[in-house]
Amino acid sequence: MRRVCFYLSIAALTALVVWLTFTGRLQNYLLVSWTVAFAALALFFTQYERRRPALQDMMPIVIVVCVASLGRALFNFIPQLQPVTALVMIMGVCSGPPAGFMTGALSALTSNMLLGQGPWTVWQMLAWGLIGLLSGFLGKTRAFRNRWALAGVSVLAGAFYSVVVDIWTVASLGGEMAPGAVLAVFVTGLLFSVPHMAGNFIFILLLYKPIAKKLDRVARKYGILLQKY
Repeated sequence: MRRVCFYLSIAALTALVVWLTFTGRLQNYLLVSWTVAFAALALFFTQYERRRPALQDMMPIVIVVCVASLGRALFNFIPQLQPVTALVMIMGVCSGPPAGFMTGALSALTSNMLLGQGPWTVWQMLAWGLIGLLSGFLGKTRAFRNRWALAGVSVLAGAFYSVVVDIWTVASLGGEMAPGAVLAVFVTGLLFSVPHMAGNFIFILLLYKPIAKKLDRVARKYGILLQKY
């Protein structure tokens, strides 16, 4: 029951910021967006800490975070094309929702240490964290352990990332915004994210099988319970 309440709290916080932004009921976009984002992240990290994962259980997360951060930096010369989303989804599917969230959030934080930190970092952490979380739930079903099915979902994940990050874009503009202006921001963001969505599809097809096999091999060798929730 506590786990269910926890996930509902995360969903409620995320839905709240989306609803407030779209309905124009925010008087202070920055304050509310930062408060909700930090609350969601704090709740999730607290939940993970209470479960006391062993140090060796964190090793795959650290490795994938490093690979994702370096991959994002290497592909930085191509706008919106990077392997982070694909790697986060693979980790979520193979390791479960908490590991998926941790991988997504930490990948955003560490890669921005190379590319530049800013207010957008929190929203990127939230976006990739939620993608990892949802991928973890998808990984519970056999159908989404197929790379083609996961690649299809990764296109939607790219759109989801764009929407979440653009919530910050809208909030950072400040003041009252007309519904048409808000819609224009999100539509423009989705169009700009086409390379991201296409890249997700390709990266999943290329990386899913080798990384999944490697994670399974590491788990067997070191006794890591990748599916521990």
